[in-house]
Amino acid sequence: MNQVGGQDELVFDGSSFVINSDQSLFLKCSSWTEEIVNLDFNIEVGFENVGDNYKKSVNAKDELEDIYSALVLGLKDMLKNNFPGVILGLSGGIDSALCAAISVDALGSEKVKCFMLPFKYTSEQSLLMQQSVQKI
Repeated sequence: MNQVGGQDELVFDGSSFVINSDQSLFLKCSSWTEEIVNLDFNIEVGFENVGDNYKKSVNAKDELEDIYSALVLGLKDMLKNNFPGVILGLSGGIDSALCAAISVDALGSEKVKCFMLPFKYTSEQSLLMQQSVQKI
């Protein structure tokens, strides 16, 4: 019921929900977690019961956390297609650092290789920042 994972260019976040006939929210499943929820439905009153240990509350979502989780899960599921890991070219900028962090969170540091290819215009600051990113 709560589909989670990457499929080609799509990433499913879970977050399935159930609405009663009066359009009230009865239940919302967790984000980024596979789960199965058993529901009881009464034709006269609608949904009545959820499994014993299931909370029906809806927590506020952090949009940036959702985006980051989608990137991590999408990369992780993409590499299930027999890719041995990722190779990143680091520039020392925030974009390189973010790509490295996402890759390490998705795959583990052993499957992430980072390289810096300095050029004559590469600043000393970029070289120093790139070294700190590689410590991830």
